[in-house]
Amino acid sequence: MTGLATRITQIPLPIRLGVLASGIVGMGLALALLLTSPAQAATASFLAALFLLVALAVNPLGGFLIWLLSHPFTMLTVNIKLGESVPDLSLARICIGFLVVLILAQAAIGKRKLHGVTKVEIAFLLFVVGFGASMVNVLTPANMLQTLFDQWVAPLIAYWIVKNLVADRRTLDRALKILLVIGAYSSAYMLYELNTGNVLFLSNKPVFQFYGETSLRIVRGLYGTTLIFGLLFNWLLPIAVHYFLKAPTLAKKALYGAVVGLMLAGDLFTYKRTTWIALVVSFLLMQWYYPRLRRFFIVLLVVVAGVMAFAWDRVSQSEVYTERAANEGDWNTANGRTDGWTLAWEMWKEKPLFGQGYNKFDEVTGLPGEENDYLHILVASGLAGFVPYMAFYIFVFAGSLQVYRQIGTNKELFVDREMMIVFWGLYSTYFVTAMSSSGNDGHTMANFVFFALMGAMVGSQMPRLVQSPPHARGLLRWLITAGSNPQNAPLT
Repeated sequence: MTGLATRITQIPLPIRLGVLASGIVGMGLALALLLTSPAQAATASFLAALFLLVALAVNPLGGFLIWLLSHPFTMLTVNIKLGESVPDLSLARICIGFLVVLILAQAAIGKRKLHGVTKVEIAFLLFVVGFGASMVNVLTPANMLQTLFDQWVAPLIAYWIVKNLVADRRTLDRALKILLVIGAYSSAYMLYELNTGNVLFLSNKPVFQFYGETSLRIVRGLYGTTLIFGLLFNWLLPIAVHYFLKAPTLAKKALYGAVVGLMLAGDLFTYKRTTWIALVVSFLLMQWYYPRLRRFFIVLLVVVAGVMAFAWDRVSQSEVYTERAANEGDWNTANGRTDGWTLAWEMWKEKPLFGQGYNKFDEVTGLPGEENDYLHILVASGLAGFVPYMAFYIFVFAGSLQVYRQIGTNKELFVDREMMIVFWGLYSTYFVTAMSSSGNDGHTMANFVFFALMGAMVGSQMPRLVQSPPHARGLLRWLITAGSNPQNAPLT
């Protein structure tokens, strides 16, 4: 190789520059021809994948976050087709597969400490098996495997990837701050569609775009449903508020304040009552343990109450209030969901262990889903899917409690108590929203973001915990009293 380099340097400089320029021009012309030919889509997909692979190789965590930021815009357009009967290579599959190989290779040569599979991942894999069994008689084997991988297995692998790539407080902060960009552009897009009516980044034309007979628009672009906007805002708002409160300079406070304001507006314009309730629940939970956030929450409540009192005549006559906030009939029946929940419960009781099968509720009742994630999983896969599904989330929450208790005494941990409290807040919104939402399988962006947050904030800490015997006695007392003394010592 050295001899070749020496011979190249002996070539006169004008010739070398000419060859280089000719090569660049030739590649540019070839690319231009490809981008204006029938191979345009394949070429663009290949270039996007090549860019992503280079980014992942240079900076695995940064490359992963770049892909996640672009996922809503590329998931329907960037695919490398491999022929008939062969699944396409999407950017998600390329990203996940390449990172798994890269992390394992780095661990093999001693460049990275590997955090392996734990009971958290095992519980979720058992859920995938149980839920997948409900698809056996409904989908073809190929469709079943693709559905399970894209909607559930890939987000779980993302959790494992992020927990291995977030290695210190610097990378944790970087990951969370980049994820805030998703909340900011999601809110900006929502405001755009609400004001213009133009639906962008959606493959199919939306069936309906308004709530009932009102003029309140349902945002359909980008994610296809307002539910995803609400989930993202509720998960990312607590993080944005945390960084706003911790910002050391006025400029950074203004920046995070703008992000908080954008997402608060976005949350309001989802017009989803469950989303509003979940956000309030999360802040009520966090303020109990986080005194500085408590003051922020009280000030925010005072400001909102003042604005509503000042403009009450206008507020009370608005469709947002009359149709979405004060409609007693909708509140009593959860907007007509309670009848469906009763049917779903009866269907589960008929086959409690393994369920009725994937989407059988829709087929039997003619309703568009159970509108409750817990019942959705119970009806489809029974206890075989539901028990490991809930075990996964319980294990993550239990891990966050262990992390919280060891902060200050375990030097391996790089999160602070406030960060864990913020995690509890955003985590709670998932379970509140799941009580009246449609099935979350199929919403890949939401699953990727949520699993990335769990991996960064809790999964990255759990391998660093000092294992000790469980202390069941006094746990409830500790959880209650921790609010009055956030710096309390570990539970004994």
